[in-house]
Amino acid sequence: MSKKDRNKNRKRVLIIAIACGLIAVAVIVAVCLTVLPSRCSADNNGANTEQGSNTDTDEDSENNNETEDNNNDNDNDNNNDGDNPSTSVPPPEEEHRHSYTAQTTEPTCTEDGYTLYTCGCGDSYKADFKKAGHVYTNTVIPPTCTKKGYTLYECKRCEYSRQDNLTDANGHAEVIDKAVAADCIHTGLTEGKHCSECGIIILAQQPTEKTEHTYNKYVCTVCGSFDPNAPDTSGMQFELTSDRTGYCLTGAGTGYGTNVKIPSLYYGKPVKAIGAEAFQFCSGIQNILMPDSITEIGADAFYNCSGLKSINIPESVKSMGKRAFSGCTSLTFLKLPSHMNTIDESAFADCSSLSEINIPDGIASIAKYLLNGCSSLKNLAIGKDVASIGEDAFRDCNSLERITVSEENTTYTSQDRIMYNKEQTKAVLVPKLISGTVTLPDTLWSTDSMFLNCTKLEGVIFPDAMNTIGQKAFSGCTFLKTFTIPQNVKTIG
Repeated sequence: MSKKDRNKNRKRVLIIAIACGLIAVAVIVAVCLTVLPSRCSADNNGANTEQGSNTDTDEDSENNNETEDNNNDNDNDNNNDGDNPSTSVPPPEEEHRHSYTAQTTEPTCTEDGYTLYTCGCGDSYKADFKKAGHVYTNTVIPPTCTKKGYTLYECKRCEYSRQDNLTDANGHAEVIDKAVAADCIHTGLTEGKHCSECGIIILAQQPTEKTEHTYNKYVCTVCGSFDPNAPDTSGMQFELTSDRTGYCLTGAGTGYGTNVKIPSLYYGKPVKAIGAEAFQFCSGIQNILMPDSITEIGADAFYNCSGLKSINIPESVKSMGKRAFSGCTSLTFLKLPSHMNTIDESAFADCSSLSEINIPDGIASIAKYLLNGCSSLKNLAIGKDVASIGEDAFRDCNSLERITVSEENTTYTSQDRIMYNKEQTKAVLVPKLISGTVTLPDTLWSTDSMFLNCTKLEGVIFPDAMNTIGQKAFSGCTFLKTFTIPQNVKTIG
């Protein structure tokens, strides 16, 4: 009911109450006017009988009851028609004003959100509805060679996730691994395939066997070895050995050309040695084939054979004299017998094209100047029995990149391409072209001139215990980028 309607009702009740009051007053007055004259007439005449009096009284009482009944009826009518049963007019009620407090419930993934407004009188209602639903983050997962791509939607409020926008897998990006032909030195490989994206091997390459030698004029065109069926070269000079059990080849004489095959027998006895200076200055010789009967190569035997490209030194050779191959500037590879026990000084000095060499087990001492001037030497391997290294044995080996020492060696060792004494307190030989970053051993205490002119060195990791960096330790290291000096270092030379 509106405020206006309530005011109208109050006015109506007030009017009815006033009207009822006036009627009641009129009835009382009328009764009084009726009763009082009757009583007065009875007193004056004294002739009224009791019955008559009772009759009048009954009539009066009946009238009074009727009046009361009318009044009660009016009261009941008033009660039915108005809000107030009393004939008095109450003061108007003060209008209630709602005062709401708001409580917000956030939506979840499955329930709607809303704001609940509550009044102190108990009245409440909901409003400001927010729709339920997942709140997604999306991540694009690209396709791979074997798996589809998709967009991954993950709800931030719950663990629900879904995938959409599927894309097909890329498939492997096949790359052909070319076949490698075998030759008389190396095994080959069949053609293969791999994926350039994921690296998986689609078709593995299989090894193939070495091929037979391909000879041209008794020399293999691949490895340079001699045809064992080639005829002996005539014109060479021989002498009987002191024990008269064999011969020593003492000179090339007229029996040499581009390719030389030394005979294994001479007059029915084995050729045991190649004497001193036998082929020195024979610059036209390119290939030499030695027989298994040779046990010794004398001093200067092939000195300054500048055209010599390949030579097989048989396992039977035990010793090699001074400057035996010195000045063989075209010699690129040399395999030494595994059971040699002596290689004299300067044996390979100034072999400027030699790229690698293996000092075999059995060699106890590396003679002085052994590889002096081998400016192309990159890889050096040192056997287990080497116990000493002579003066300037590796002088001017400025292309050296790696040194490897046998783990069984009790005098020397190698770490990170550098040669140290066994205790790793001092570096013995550092490759001039060592590259990248080098980690030094914890026991190292001396670094004087250690990396002098190592032009490809990029970084050094020092041991924490090091307290001194020696003089000229990094002089000429033009490519050195960074290194950290340990806290314990007190002196820098």
